[in-house]
Amino acid sequence: MTVGFYSAKAGTISMQRAVDITSNNVANVNTHGFKTHRASFSDLIYTTKLRNDQVETGHGVKIDKTDLMFDIGRLESTANELDFAIPSEELFAVEDASSGQIYYTKNGAFRLSNNGDGTWGLVDPKGNYVLDYDMNPITAVFDENGNLDSAATMELIGTFKFPNPYGLDNEGDNYFLANGSSGEPEADRGQEKLQYYLEGSSVNLATEMVNLIKYQRGFSFNAKLVQTADDIEQRVNSLRR
Repeated sequence: MTVGFYSAKAGTISMQRAVDITSNNVANVNTHGFKTHRASFSDLIYTTKLRNDQVETGHGVKIDKTDLMFDIGRLESTANELDFAIPSEELFAVEDASSGQIYYTKNGAFRLSNNGDGTWGLVDPKGNYVLDYDMNPITAVFDENGNLDSAATMELIGTFKFPNPYGLDNEGDNYFLANGSSGEPEADRGQEKLQYYLEGSSVNLATEMVNLIKYQRGFSFNAKLVQTADDIEQRVNSLRR
């Protein structure tokens, strides 16, 4: 096969992956706390001399990584006293009830959950425990009349900042994991929290639709190149017979 065939093949695979990433962004345009993902391309131009003196070359492009864009989404007003938003890059922390795994999220749509001991905890839409600044599950505060004190409960909710939030691992469902690239989380007791608000998706639909058209055209162009290179190869082989 020719260099053109492999270059076009690499381009086709990369464009399809970029279409998938962009389509996922579009699908989450109304998902609270969703962060846009962006395909990052790199060249595959290299030459390697193997032990048997053969030379291996690479051409085309590939998606080197998927970047997490931590732009702040639009703040949306709600009527729920347990809806909270952080007007910065900081995140809430939640703990998986079954595994104990700690995740970080921008989705502050919380609700009460009966702890079974006369107290009520605060959980996220998936039932994970919302954590305080010391990484402990929160117990909701009630006044002397038995009414929820949502303002006092809000003060308990931890907010956490990272040296590099763009380096967080995306675990799906708006959950992120800390790693070496993101750095360790640091509790920030001075961060403002907004009650009766949720952070909307950071997806810019117009931008994503433009990107989707661009990647789809790139896919079609590279697919045609693959077919053309294959046709040329077949004709060359037929002439050799």
